[in-house]
Amino acid sequence: MTIIRSVILLLVAYQLITACATSSPLSAPTLSIESAETSRPTLPGYVVRRKDKVPRALILVHGITGDGYSSWTNQSDTYWPDIMKDDPAFNDFDIYAYQYPTSAFGQCLPITDLANHMRTHLKNDGIFSEHDQVVFLAHSMGGLVTRQFLLRNREMVNKVPLVMFFATPTGGSWKANAASLLSTCSQVDDLRKMDVNSYLKSQQSDWLSGGLQERVVSYCAFETQTSEGSLTVDRSSATLLCTKDPEALPTNHSNAVKPNSQRDLSHIIVRNALKELPSLSFQNLGSKPKALSDLLIKTYPITNPVIREPPERFIRYWMQVIFSIRGYKNPDLQLVMQKSGGSPREGPFMKERIAQAEFTLNCLEREGYVRINKTTSQGKWYAEPFDNLGFEFVAEKQTQFLEGLQ
Repeated sequence: MTIIRSVILLLVAYQLITACATSSPLSAPTLSIESAETSRPTLPGYVVRRKDKVPRALILVHGITGDGYSSWTNQSDTYWPDIMKDDPAFNDFDIYAYQYPTSAFGQCLPITDLANHMRTHLKNDGIFSEHDQVVFLAHSMGGLVTRQFLLRNREMVNKVPLVMFFATPTGGSWKANAASLLSTCSQVDDLRKMDVNSYLKSQQSDWLSGGLQERVVSYCAFETQTSEGSLTVDRSSATLLCTKDPEALPTNHSNAVKPNSQRDLSHIIVRNALKELPSLSFQNLGSKPKALSDLLIKTYPITNPVIREPPERFIRYWMQVIFSIRGYKNPDLQLVMQKSGGSPREGPFMKERIAQAEFTLNCLEREGYVRINKTTSQGKWYAEPFDNLGFEFVAEKQTQFLEGLQ
């Protein structure tokens, strides 16, 4: 029985190892490697760099045992960034493939250290200093690395409106439970199911308590086809912490990020998500020293006891949501709540979210950017009722709103 058990564990470990890479599973990429094709750049680095300066960057983050090329390349040798490059929806994006050292056996960097490794390379390559918006597209363990990076570098979150998680084991993978019995690599330990994984428990708690669930819109997609007889990451794990409706992919774990063309579902999901990005002019408000958001934070004290968070933690977010509905015919607080990206939790949390949005609207009215029309209608956000507020944007103040002038 011991021999049979060992063989089963080896098979499960092999499934985990090969789930994210098409190259040899036992060969880990070095900190910076040169592609075999001389035309391909060294990674981590830009794989698509536009001739003219563009305002946005898309960061690809692969999973365990993967790399910046094979993880995004299908069996027809089609590299996803090459598909993106020719799609007009990506015209104002530089595309960057973040690559990190990874292996399923031997000593390896834990996810917490990979977050620092990511920061070093993104800073060195000017990702945040040269772009107004930074969007992450992460596969498998890459999603956990991305979350850890954002938790460690919260001063950068204002430039990150969106993260897309494809088959990310937010709640862990049972295959990692089995593989950890044979592997000494801390990355495998970090991927175990949450009920036996203190790291994933901490990451989830830090993400929620730190307000990132409200500040960063999270799209999730999950695999529906098995790899060697079973799912590598099941739906419940892959959709944990999502703020948008999750998407089911007709692929296995590895092929979730290997589309053949612009018509493949994985590519369509990403393209549609990018269409919902906030305007660049509004995004710039958060980085200007005289931004409208900073003015509101300094000028108007919070008097509602329901609001426990300081205004610098939420006011930029609600300004972004409010501004995003400027094209609607009859904007109101109900619509603001519907457009908010946070996932609902019952009780005081929901009351506070509504109060934050209302506080931001009142501040904007005092500065003359909107006019609030009191209504008698009742609003409802999930199970929480509230007094609805209609409002309209002041046309002559739109330019100032966009430019962030006082």
